[in-house]
Amino acid sequence: MDIFYKDECFIPEALTDREQWFKNNFLLGILRDDELEKYPAPYKMGEQEFFDRPYDVSVVRHERYAPPFFHEHEFIEMIYVFQGHCTNEIAGKKVEMSLGDVCLIAPGARHALEVFDDETIVLNYLIRTSTFENSFFSILSSGSILADFFRNIFYGEGGNAYLLFSTGQDPELRYYLARICQESQKTGTDKNNMMNTLLTLFFLTLMRGHRDHVILPEEDGEDDVHPVRLLEYMQENFRTASLKEMAGHFHYSERHMKRMIVKYTGRSFSENILRIRMSQAAELLERTRLSVEAVALRVGYGEPSGFRQAFRKFYGKTPSQFRQEQ
Repeated sequence: MDIFYKDECFIPEALTDREQWFKNNFLLGILRDDELEKYPAPYKMGEQEFFDRPYDVSVVRHERYAPPFFHEHEFIEMIYVFQGHCTNEIAGKKVEMSLGDVCLIAPGARHALEVFDDETIVLNYLIRTSTFENSFFSILSSGSILADFFRNIFYGEGGNAYLLFSTGQDPELRYYLARICQESQKTGTDKNNMMNTLLTLFFLTLMRGHRDHVILPEEDGEDDVHPVRLLEYMQENFRTASLKEMAGHFHYSERHMKRMIVKYTGRSFSENILRIRMSQAAELLERTRLSVEAVALRVGYGEPSGFRQAFRKFYGKTPSQFRQEQ
């Protein structure tokens, strides 16, 4: 496909001493970190500049040998290393990316990408924020602690401002990204719907196969278990799980398990379990005709009175009142 292999090098092909060319190029001096203080803020890219109505996704091949250009944008940028490797500096952190890596960059995150060899192919997928919300976070139920975990990493205050997944040469992911590229070069009334559908399928495949491959830059090396596996365990076993049981399952002490849960969620084990139960209960009350007693049993409460009390404290209304308002 042309967008994958068409050579779009920034410098003329006739030049052989590329390193010297860059040393002499004034653009590189302007954009160095030690020169950035001359500028009040990095260049900000708005959605109107990069998206023509009614399209929500745009695909751009990143130029090789272009000086690193620090910028921010209002939309989501997804960087995929189709071949080779590159350096991505995001919010002051240098992130090395290699074959198959997927990096989602949050709006407002200052970053620049460097591609300085002949073989690397990097594709930038520009996605409207509303489209990303519908395609990515809709995959995870809104009340799940997994959704909270990824949202806090991506958008949260003090978060990383990006999500980095190591996917290798996953053929399904490469297929969906290639199809999005193909669609981006077409015209027609169904183009936007097709690209959005393919994007959702891509994120669904990514999260199903690689959500516990998300790379956390601030990992301290003390934990052998990926945090996503811990959260998945709580999400799947919320009806019966206890801190003691969970610690035993992952071969940690209760004290260490308690510390890990707070570290990755900002809440205690019991607070997380309560949030999952209440979210599940609200969904059952809204979407089914199960009795309040049956809902209580479904979410792990042996006594309906205990469920009613917990629900009212959490939502400020009884289960019956909640159902009537929906």
